[in-house]
Amino acid sequence: MKSLFVLMTTLIIFLVGKGQPADSFVGADLIVFNAKITTGSLSQPQASALAVKRGKIYAVGTDAEILNLKDNNTKLIDANGRRLIPGINDAHTHILSERSFNYTVRWEGVPTLQRALEMLSEQAKRTPEGQWVKVIGGWSPYQFKENRFPTMEELKKAVPDRPLIVQYAYNQAFLNELAMKAFGVGTDKFPGMPGTEFEKDKEGHYTGIVHSYTFLWL
Repeated sequence: MKSLFVLMTTLIIFLVGKGQPADSFVGADLIVFNAKITTGSLSQPQASALAVKRGKIYAVGTDAEILNLKDNNTKLIDANGRRLIPGINDAHTHILSERSFNYTVRWEGVPTLQRALEMLSEQAKRTPEGQWVKVIGGWSPYQFKENRFPTMEELKKAVPDRPLIVQYAYNQAFLNELAMKAFGVGTDKFPGMPGTEFEKDKEGHYTGIVHSYTFLWL
């Protein structure tokens, strides 16, 4: 009975070994070593080498550990101590939307343009010097009883002494003089952007109205 048990165990081990796929891991396709790798893993936040197999990261660890995974076909890259980070998708931010969020006025559901302009005036009085007053999306001129956009004169009167931007959707914005100065509109500091037009009056002065024919992401 004991001999039979040993025989069956040996047979199972043999069959399991034979059952491994023919293309199982042999050697890494690519190894990057001598690096400072940010893994994004709490259990192993840092590593110095990584191995890639079939287009995917197979292992990370020390140089010695990962270099053991190479064979004659492995491509080796010496990072010379440089930093490697994971690829990040959609790595963007809307600077004016995210910074100083407390100074942003929300116009959603405001019934009249008159009240919307009053909200800007109220916010301007609360906003510290050097900060912006902002309305960033979420509203439509057709929600107002007046059924129109604010004029630049109305906006300048509402916010006379702070930079102001009122953004409508992703294709139009209104900037007062202080905002245009901060951006450097009309100077080399703020070069032209493809698909974006800064409106000018008959005398060639910037009105503060910006139109975008792609997307205006501020």
